Amino acid sequence: MDFRGHVLRRIHEPHPYSSPEGVLALFRRGATELAGGLSESQRRRIAGFGIASPFELWNWEPQFGAPPEVLEAWRHADIAAEAQRLSPWPVYFHNDGTAACAAELVLGTATASADFLYIFIGSFIGGGVVLNRHLYPGRTGYGGAVGPMPIPDPLRLGQYQQVLRTASIFVLGEALRAAGRDPAVLAIDPDDWGDLGKPLDDWIDAAGRALALTIVSAVSVIDFETIVIDGAFPLSVRRRLVDAARAEIAQFDLQGVAPFNVVEGSIGSAAREIGGATLPLLANFTQDREVLFKDFEAAR
Repeated sequence: MDFRGHVLRRIHEPHPYSSPEGVLALFRRGATELAGGLSESQRRRIAGFGIASPFELWNWEPQFGAPPEVLEAWRHADIAAEAQRLSPWPVYFHNDGTAACAAELVLGTATASADFLYIFIGSFIGGGVVLNRHLYPGRTGYGGAVGPMPIPDPLRLGQYQQVLRTASIFVLGEALRAAGRDPAVLAIDPDDWGDLGKPLDDWIDAAGRALALTIVSAVSVIDFETIVIDGAFPLSVRRRLVDAARAEIAQFDLQGVAPFNVVEGSIGSAAREIGGATLPLLANFTQDREVLFKDFEAAR
């Protein structure tokens, strides 16, 4: 990525689930191939290697779909430390939702708002918080991790479930599988899913309702000016999902809530990886270093 945020080169490896060994192998390949394609003057400008990943992957067995031994390997893995041993540059590690939020903050259009909640929908759903134009990762790095927020369970009257069980791409994958479709299409090219028909339509409707409740709950606690929605899906899906969330929000009683905007993100499906690339920049060249890394590292 150059100083304007243009991606110079990328490696994309779809996989049914990740393992520590696979991630480190990709790290070695990336460090060799990506840096090897740069000129000597470009290599001297490398500020570090950023890694964006969900926290505590071993706690997400139903959604992650990995064998028990892989989940257990993640429990004991320290990817940041292992990567640092392999890297000639400093390695920075953070939650993938916060990293995607960093990409929007540094390179996106949401900076017109001083305060915004950023929501990124991938295999899971996560996000980040920006207050006064600075990232706010929270006490332990989970700031903006909207996935655990409780919403009514549509199948069990009076019961609740986490929003990630509705507004996550793994849920769409399960719906495709139930309809006899191959869910691999969702990961092969996040920018082009083709025609998924009714499973996608139903998912957008359900995810829009879940997002609306999440958003109104969030702005009732923090007076966000803007809610940004992005994800690992085609731009047409993002547009439909934002429209669905807006339509649902319009049905709420918003008395006592200041007006806010719900907008599309500007980075797209690559926001997490681009956000990972911005971590060294935030660590070395902005005031976000103090809250994004020092306090978070102490909390862990």
